[in-house]
Amino acid sequence: MIAEPAECRAVRALVTRSDEPLRFDGVSVVEGPVGVWRVIPWPLGFDEAPDVFIVGPLGGNDPEALVRVADIPGRGLTVLRGPEPLEALLTACPQLAPKTIAALVAVSLGPPGGERVLVGPEVDDALDERAADVPPALRTLDFKSSTGGGWTLAFLTSRLHKQPPDTHWRNTVARWHVALGANGIITWRREALLEDVRLARYA
Repeated sequence: MIAEPAECRAVRALVTRSDEPLRFDGVSVVEGPVGVWRVIPWPLGFDEAPDVFIVGPLGGNDPEALVRVADIPGRGLTVLRGPEPLEALLTACPQLAPKTIAALVAVSLGPPGGERVLVGPEVDDALDERAADVPPALRTLDFKSSTGGGWTLAFLTSRLHKQPPDTHWRNTVARWHVALGANGIITWRREALLEDVRLARYA
């Protein structure tokens, strides 16, 4: 029996009926009776991260419609939304690099579609003329292991989004403070630093 492609299994994590036939074009498109999706790998670096896919409607250009689906060891392909799947992933993959953890936290616990993690000079590249509004002390990615297990993590993110009926892209920048306890439970706080700013490049 030929194993179903991982791209199809990623879509099955989203659709209600798991038994419906799905067809994969061998590149990035999965088609089924209730829709057509683009499924692409989400590169998370070279730290033995699990397979994670970005899944969204084919032809769509709304970042908020994109969903991340991770192949969690012992659990299979699971939608990363909310703390429980994230906790399962972090427990199964304790070797992940801090920036990878930050990216997974942002897509799991942040606004729909996720946010981009920014560190150091990446802030200038992402925010152009508004970069000066983010102090250097807040541009760091700070990871610290806790005695007895767990860790704390602080990082910066940028989210590209729209505010209908306005069709211009806007940026919201936030600072995250996250802790994973020795019991595997995650807690977090997200503080907006810049909200709904429109950069000149999107005018």
